[in-house]
Amino acid sequence: MERPDFTQFSGNIVLWGAGKIGSVVAHVLKQKGITALAFVDINERKQDTVYCGLPIISPESFLKNYSNAHLIITTVGRDDVVEWLKTNHFSRYYDAWSLLLEFDFGDYSEQNQMYMVRMIDRYFRTILRCYKINPKYVAERLKSIITSKCSLRCKECIMAMPFLKSSRHISCDEVILDIKTVLDAIGHFDDLELLGGEPFLHPELDKIIAGLHNESRVNTICIATNGTLLPTPESIEAMKRDSRILIRVSNYGSISQKCAELEELLNKNSISCEIKNFKNWYKRPLFGKTDENDVALTKKFMACMNGCGPLIWDGKIFLCACPWVFIETAQPIEANDSFLDLRNADISSSELKQSIYDYINRTNTGKFITACRYCSGSPNSDFANEIPAAKQFKE
Repeated sequence: MERPDFTQFSGNIVLWGAGKIGSVVAHVLKQKGITALAFVDINERKQDTVYCGLPIISPESFLKNYSNAHLIITTVGRDDVVEWLKTNHFSRYYDAWSLLLEFDFGDYSEQNQMYMVRMIDRYFRTILRCYKINPKYVAERLKSIITSKCSLRCKECIMAMPFLKSSRHISCDEVILDIKTVLDAIGHFDDLELLGGEPFLHPELDKIIAGLHNESRVNTICIATNGTLLPTPESIEAMKRDSRILIRVSNYGSISQKCAELEELLNKNSISCEIKNFKNWYKRPLFGKTDENDVALTKKFMACMNGCGPLIWDGKIFLCACPWVFIETAQPIEANDSFLDLRNADISSSELKQSIYDYINRTNTGKFITACRYCSGSPNSDFANEIPAAKQFKE
């Protein structure tokens, strides 16, 4: 893979993608004394504004005014950008990966640094896929929904929590059993994330954390919370005993009324914490039969799978939230491969392990699931769907 010397292009560089990765690349270039001219972005609301000290222009303006520049692609939507560039006969483009191998956040302030490290990890996975290089693991991330009960009622909840048939907790024993079953098949995950609903509502959260304490096949155990609640003293004690625990807080401003108190509590107990300030979300995908062909479905599936990670719920494993929502909201679809049964007693242990491995590996091979035919796809690819974060239903 090419590692260009970007210093030779200083003063004639344009970045494509005025987003999270773009902010880090701009920071790295500045640290290296390399001058960039502008960002390109397809989001019309970003155009004619300034990001990281650089003007944001449209793709059309880029071709018209910067046709002799060297372009660094700084978005995980890399394939679409390359396709557009080739269609418009532009060939001086590069990926940003070599700039992200080593860098110092220093005075970087655009995003939470711990959060950005995670985003950069996902970026590298995208690059590996684009260059058809097998990733180190079948999947780096595993998510486990431990409860569908939540302290908020968000209209655009990506997990559709306010619309579920019923809300319930998954028992500690079942959570641990399902996680270990997947680990037996896959071997290792960098990131295990405990999700809800709101995980702090789970009455056995401390026992779940304790049950994972000796599980060495995960590097980080993350708990995702919305900043409306504080963990119990028992949960705090369990977190303190495991240095791998990381609390990921989604801060929705005034709605997350316990956010500051939570951060103080975690810091006081030396528990790692990552806070992401959310101003905007994207509308949930639309559900309904699509007329897309297999090529379009594969492309949509791979875009959705980027950095997503398989999802466990009550003895089932899903490749994304879409079929989980279908089932939990009782929507009729023809999707026999919408999930895999982790507690299937009709097959041997070795057969179950192979089935789990093959199922999760579909995220690398592009073998889309039937549920893709009923989903409009990742809402993050359409900036027109941007909405205020965590807007609530009125009681």
